[in-house]
Amino acid sequence: MTYYDYRPMIGMTIAYIAGIIVSNLLNHLFMETAVLLFLLFILMIAGRKHWRRGLIIWICFCLGMTLYQWEIKGLLENKMISYNNENVEVQGRIMDVSHHSLEKSIYKLKVYQINGENKKIKGYLQVSVYNQDDHKTLYDYGDIICIKGKLQTPSGKRNPGGFDYRKYLLRQRIVACLFSGQSNIKKMGEKSSALGKIFLFKQNRERIIRKLLPFEEGALLNGIVFGERSEIPVDILENFKSSGIFHLFAISGFHVGVLLSFFYFITVQAGVRPRARALLTMMIIIFYVIMTGGYPSVLRAGLMGILVLGGIILERDTEIVNSICCAAFFILLFQPQQLFDIGFQLSFVATLGIVLLVSPLQKCFCFLPQWLRIPLSVTLAAQSVTLPLMMIYFHQFSLIGLIANLIVVPMVSLVVYLGFMLVFISIFVPFFILKIFAPYLWLLLKGIIIISDIFASFPYGQIKGLCFSGWEIILYYAFLMAIFDRWQEKPWTDKMGCPPLNKWLLAIIIASISIKSIMLFIPQPLKITVLDVGQGDSIIIETPKHHHILLDGGSGGEEHQGFDTGERIIVPYLYSQHIHTLDAIIVSHPHEDHIGGLSYVLQEIPVGVVMGAAENLKSDLFYEMSGILKEKGVSYKAIGQGNRIQWSSDMYLDVLYPNENSLKIAGDNINNHSLVLKLHYKNITCLLTGDMEREAEEYLLKSHVDLTSDILKVAHHGSDSSSTLKFLQAVKPQFSAISVGENNFGHPSDEVIKRLRSLNCKIFLTQVDGGITFVSDGENIIVKRMISRAYPIPSN
Repeated sequence: MTYYDYRPMIGMTIAYIAGIIVSNLLNHLFMETAVLLFLLFILMIAGRKHWRRGLIIWICFCLGMTLYQWEIKGLLENKMISYNNENVEVQGRIMDVSHHSLEKSIYKLKVYQINGENKKIKGYLQVSVYNQDDHKTLYDYGDIICIKGKLQTPSGKRNPGGFDYRKYLLRQRIVACLFSGQSNIKKMGEKSSALGKIFLFKQNRERIIRKLLPFEEGALLNGIVFGERSEIPVDILENFKSSGIFHLFAISGFHVGVLLSFFYFITVQAGVRPRARALLTMMIIIFYVIMTGGYPSVLRAGLMGILVLGGIILERDTEIVNSICCAAFFILLFQPQQLFDIGFQLSFVATLGIVLLVSPLQKCFCFLPQWLRIPLSVTLAAQSVTLPLMMIYFHQFSLIGLIANLIVVPMVSLVVYLGFMLVFISIFVPFFILKIFAPYLWLLLKGIIIISDIFASFPYGQIKGLCFSGWEIILYYAFLMAIFDRWQEKPWTDKMGCPPLNKWLLAIIIASISIKSIMLFIPQPLKITVLDVGQGDSIIIETPKHHHILLDGGSGGEEHQGFDTGERIIVPYLYSQHIHTLDAIIVSHPHEDHIGGLSYVLQEIPVGVVMGAAENLKSDLFYEMSGILKEKGVSYKAIGQGNRIQWSSDMYLDVLYPNENSLKIAGDNINNHSLVLKLHYKNITCLLTGDMEREAEEYLLKSHVDLTSDILKVAHHGSDSSSTLKFLQAVKPQFSAISVGENNFGHPSDEVIKRLRSLNCKIFLTQVDGGITFVSDGENIIVKRMISRAYPIPSN
């Protein structure tokens, strides 16, 4: 019997996953590709010895392509989407309560009808109900409600390196969002079921935890034992990320294994027979999976536990790698989109890493005592295989995490034991008995919070900013396999019938690093990216010789409910483009929607110098930011008309405005203090105007400054107070970018749009196009819009 005969699910799962990936990449070319690949397959297997095995693999590949397309097509063509941006009345059944606070509650609603129309509607709505007046959940699982509100399809990925909220919801089969107030919802009835009772118990456990523990510790218990992170304070979450123990919030094999071993031990002590013992433990696992919401990680762990226990019931041995692949196959069979979920990826990759690498790692650490060797090997195995994924999704990896996990994981094991038992036995015992155990649980949770805070404060404890490309990920995992292959009694390559990896893989890695190093010295095109930061400005300039300049930083801070464009948009963009330092930050003027996000950028990214007009120093907002400049040792340079920022003979920025005379016309209008910059690269120019208004434009026209530019960043978000016809005629732009979001100011003005169109200027809006990138070799310009495909527009 061959390696593959003993583990049939490995090849089938890999083929099925490959089908999903190909289907996702090719999208509308699905049928044509399937036919072509089928013909190629027939040619490959004709006359082959193992054609039956190949046929099964091919069927799995086609099944992955078909089911993924079927699911995506059904969601994207859902009838609810036709009501986008409309006020509707919806009836449906609550399937989950995913968030509840003083400000709002969020429900997952299975829709029965919209506006009284009895259409057959599949899929779910995410319903956000605002203005809740207390912490009591008004509606529970199974309640049938009628609600009025505005229906909107969720936003997709709007900037490179940004978060795709639409895909995140689609993975939960949520096709649209509904926003409403408390007064617009009423209960129509309820539908009880066995599953509903479990979900009601899930909600009841939150009430019990609130009574037993203070807020911070209770929220942490909910996160560790049940995966509910919505109420955990931000500083605790950040400490867990920085100290490398954030994975403990992902309900996974660790949690299921803890409960499995605990209940199995109890049933052994109770003298329960092996089959009955396995069956009882299996029921506990199923209950736990449902109670935690059925996340991919806990589904995977639950399925694996059930497969192992099923082997005991049937008196058969189970092969662990085959079981992992079997669990992945069945999860993806019903939800193919879960392949692209971070929880699914981290869970399976970490588990495979532990299974495959712990044994060779223990041989590496054979000089250590067993009590230290085993946990060290498990932690290092999990961290080494998840490193690329952590860098892609979180842009950071904790170096200190190895030590932190050795200390925290045993404590978390006790928390999982005690936390689950307290909630479980609350069904049977009075509340005062639960309070006896609460202090011990509080002590453990408080200790975990303190330890995470200590490790998070270690200097140089994290690697930040690295981002792996697809090719680099493949090389990394192949390199990892090649290294640990040496410590295997029988190498994996021998088991799978593959040639040895070590020699040729090392040559490929050296060649790849050499090519990447050489690329750093090859000039690249000029890139000007107008990020979609909503109602604000943020522009990143990447020069041909690898200089990086940030102009403005969008909004941030408490005024925007904690949404910081520096944290959510700018820094993720920089990391996704492998930008780890900024040569300069230029502040056009000190309005909050231009500098609000810069504080976070300064904290995370090394910056050479900050530049701006002298008038910026008089702003209260800028004064607050200057504290970070002093802390980081970053100097501020005042610039004005006549200054030139030069990176090479054919690449420079000229400052056209303001000067001492021009500021006399600005008065108290800070918009008219805005820097006006003209970027030159060979035969291409770009005019960057901040928020300047009509008075500043008139001053520039009277000064007879050469304003002619190929690209124009339209001033003040397209406001009618700027972009006069005379000014636009002087600029003569071929392309214009308007940085604008939802607002109550009427931006962009219809009049400004008409003026630009009268000049045959191509108009791009971040509100419509997402992030906009102008790419130029100095002669031609290509425009890339985040919410559409790139297309070339030759300059005249």
